[in-house]
Amino acid sequence: MCEQTPAPFLPPAQLRRLTRALDTPFYLYDEKSLLANAQALFTSFSWNPGFREYMPLRRCKNPALLRLLRGAGCGALCTDLAQLQLAEACGFSGEQLLYAPLRRHDAAGALAFRLDATWVLDGVYVLPPLPPERVILRWNPGGKLRADGRTLANFDRIKSGMRDQEILDMVCRFAAQNTSIGLMLSACGNCLDPGYYPAVAEALFTMAVKIREQTGVMISSCNLSGGFGVSSRPGYASPELKTAAENIHALFDAVLVPAGLGEVQLQTALDRYLLCSAGVLVTSVMALREREMPTCIVDAVFEQSALSGSYHPISALACRPKSEPGLFCVVGCQDVLRGGLGEGCVLPQLRPGDRLLVHMAGFDEIPGDTPVYLLRATGALEPV
Repeated sequence: MCEQTPAPFLPPAQLRRLTRALDTPFYLYDEKSLLANAQALFTSFSWNPGFREYMPLRRCKNPALLRLLRGAGCGALCTDLAQLQLAEACGFSGEQLLYAPLRRHDAAGALAFRLDATWVLDGVYVLPPLPPERVILRWNPGGKLRADGRTLANFDRIKSGMRDQEILDMVCRFAAQNTSIGLMLSACGNCLDPGYYPAVAEALFTMAVKIREQTGVMISSCNLSGGFGVSSRPGYASPELKTAAENIHALFDAVLVPAGLGEVQLQTALDRYLLCSAGVLVTSVMALREREMPTCIVDAVFEQSALSGSYHPISALACRPKSEPGLFCVVGCQDVLRGGLGEGCVLPQLRPGDRLLVHMAGFDEIPGDTPVYLLRATGALEPV
């Protein structure tokens, strides 16, 4: 016998009916799951009155999903003109909107000013022509980020962020222009160590105190960026967000409050946490190849191939009676030598035309020609 692992937000029978009516491949997002993830995030940081989450638009370009997130209290993080235009179309503006230019761009800068966005600056090379009302400065302290003796990140291998003296100079520059100043630290993309996010927070809080002591300027916000881990691999647990937030709360009270910085607002950019479990991919088997490990070619194109091992949990939507499970390598149909999504996936004996469900796919880069559907809280299914 083989186990079925249906999407967590759909009963198996409903999911099978859905896949019969739609051509594969397609992505399916669940409104309830997405909003529940956002609610869990805001609840975890409810002790900080000004807390805000910013969704990076490079990871979520779907207007329907962005409007849902905006309704849940999330902001948007943009890096170019197209993303700013999308954010504007979805209703983001003012403190809901961060603009982190990768280079100077006159049209994007003009739109950022018109939308009253907060500018996220990585150095003098992206300074706007006029002082914004609000800026966030990317900081790179150098050295290594550690927690309980474990090395979590090496800042000397991270290109973004200004060193301490650059930060202090920029703080003085913008303080003289009456600009509100925040601080951001980015160290990892997906760290499963439970000490990671508190370590980022402690570093930011310590730097905020140093800025206050050396310049007299009070930092208005600390942006912890992303990197809070979400695991889709069996045997690798994701850290608990609630526990991380509690540890950050303790650090906030121990470091910032005694320094007179108890009004600092916290910010995050936890796109992976919000999206990953809220979406699945449904794809069909096109061909089976005899290899060292039987290889299943599906009709989906994977923009981000797995390096090794099980990148996403994958299950069959239907299981034939008395079908013995086996190990398969699942690959997409893109024109690359490997294109793997998962190696060593336990699946029933497959045939061309069988449908597979790829779990934890909400964070994937979606090819432009792949349909996306949203399962509304009402049960209605909408193309988005």
